[in-house]
Amino acid sequence: GLVLLAHADPGLQEAVMAGPMPAYTAHTIRRPEQLRRALADVRREGVAVAVAQIEDISQSIAAPVREGRGAVVAALSVVVPVADDPRAYVPAVHTAAGGISRALG
Repeated sequence: GLVLLAHADPGLQEAVMAGPMPAYTAHTIRRPEQLRRALADVRREGVAVAVAQIEDISQSIAAPVREGRGAVVAALSVVVPVADDPRAYVPAVHTAAGGISRALG
């Protein structure tokens, strides 16, 4: 969700932030200002790392998939144990998302 939301229309982003933001764990983003920072980080870094956001035992690493004109049309993610270093997965996730993007033209 973070990758897609980071590249979504600002109106959709604001609608999400105005709605309920339920907590799944103690690490779940719950406040609009936290989400704004997270989305800016995703756009700047080109990857989303969500540590224990949904379950305490897992984390996800996601990268955007782009169509030929550069618009984000999907996200590719892996979910790994929270004990793993997420940085170890970033190159593979970027490479896979980039390959899908190239295939989309």
